[in-house]
Amino acid sequence: MNEVERWYEFVATKIFDRLRSPLLLVLRAYIGWQFFVTGRGKLQNIERVTAFFDSLGIPAPGLNAWFVGSLECVGGLLLLAGLCSRPVALLLAGNMAVAYLTADRDVVVNIFDDPESFTAAEPFLYLLVSLLVLAFGPGAVSVDRAIRKWRGASAGRGALAPAVLLLLLGAVPAPQYAEATFAGGCFWSFETLPGVISVIRLHGKAQE
Repeated sequence: MNEVERWYEFVATKIFDRLRSPLLLVLRAYIGWQFFVTGRGKLQNIERVTAFFDSLGIPAPGLNAWFVGSLECVGGLLLLAGLCSRPVALLLAGNMAVAYLTADRDVVVNIFDDPESFTAAEPFLYLLVSLLVLAFGPGAVSVDRAIRKWRGASAGRGALAPAVLLLLLGAVPAPQYAEATFAGGCFWSFETLPGVISVIRLHGKAQE
């Protein structure tokens, strides 16, 4: 690997990869809070939202108004905290896709002829961030990551306990050691041999 490849590897993996979690945190915090505010606004003005859904031809507009408002309100807080991130991101992305197909159907139909209108539509940023969290996860700074680390540590401790119990009960035989006596080898390096735990040297004067 030459110097250019080493520098590229360093920049790509050591620097840019470390930007992923902070970037996901900022996007989650901003869009999660916006989802919460939007959902809370829907719940506080449920009659107006119901009438708007009815004008779009959405079936059961009252029920869907409550569902969408609750999803955005609760889902926004979960997204912000990074809890159940991927399932929540999937639901929110589906919600934004429905918003595109109902309230902004024209920009979806003309996405290739007029992509600026598609990206300028209100659901775009919400949909984009939801898809990013769905694809890459919430990042290191999230409740999901903390739970995963805690479960991993608990699993390690849980695997150690049965082994110790079996050893104490005698189900797992303890390692057996043997003693060996050598004469005339006080200068031999037995300590370097594999399997040797300790060496005791006895120096005595021969009797005539």
